[in-house]
Amino acid sequence: MELNSQQLSATHHMDGPCLVLAGPGSGKTAVLTSRIDALIKSGIPAGEILVITFTKAAAIEMKERFDRLSDNIYPVTFGTFHSLFWGILQKEKGLKSSDILLGNERLKIIKEAMIKANLSCDDSLMLTLMSTELSNANNACIPIEQYEPKYVEKQDLLVFNRAFREVKTKYNLLDFDDMLVKAYELFKERPEILAKWHARFKYILVDEMQDMNELQFQLMIMLSKPNNNIFCVGDDDQSIYGFRGANPKIMQNFVEVYPDCKTIILEHNY
Repeated sequence: MELNSQQLSATHHMDGPCLVLAGPGSGKTAVLTSRIDALIKSGIPAGEILVITFTKAAAIEMKERFDRLSDNIYPVTFGTFHSLFWGILQKEKGLKSSDILLGNERLKIIKEAMIKANLSCDDSLMLTLMSTELSNANNACIPIEQYEPKYVEKQDLLVFNRAFREVKTKYNLLDFDDMLVKAYELFKERPEILAKWHARFKYILVDEMQDMNELQFQLMIMLSKPNNNIFCVGDDDQSIYGFRGANPKIMQNFVEVYPDCKTIILEHNY
């Protein structure tokens, strides 16, 4: 498709932070794929470009659209937050897929942690609420001691959190949240490792920014330094992942973190 003036402005943005506000039907995917193409044509090595989406399906679709647009097959990295940071943990800490807690196995570990914490594990709703509250604290990037739960007693959550960590350590297992939490801790504790990934990904593009939570935002801030070549596209009128701790105010926070950012509004609805 032929790009309009706002789309072209976003596509040809090169260095520094940029926030693109794009509602449904505004051609944001075309902008993202065209910008990747423009970066490569400007001389940026494709291997230094990272594109983050919120689902595996969206990452695959984005890659396929870019491949159709470009003349060649380029080694641009397309992935989700979890696939990216899980890959980093695998490389830096030698973790493997069998270390991840999934499905019924995760439920068994939660029950064991509830028993260890002297909390009732007979109520399935309570298991879900305890797990959800803990996940919300992690995604908000708030120390558990400072987090105020809505659906469970704070003291119960503190005791459960300690027991859950101990049980996971006992079996050398990580859950879904740990993929991001452990990466965040790794970057804070090992600046030389963060510097290595700075050098690996020098241009970062994020789709559906309104669905980003605070932990994901902090990881992007860390990863984009020192050049701050971070390009985010979001719709400030919607957030479909609120149940996962998404925070649409992240877009306002983006402007505060990067006061020199360029803001582009895609107003035309196709």
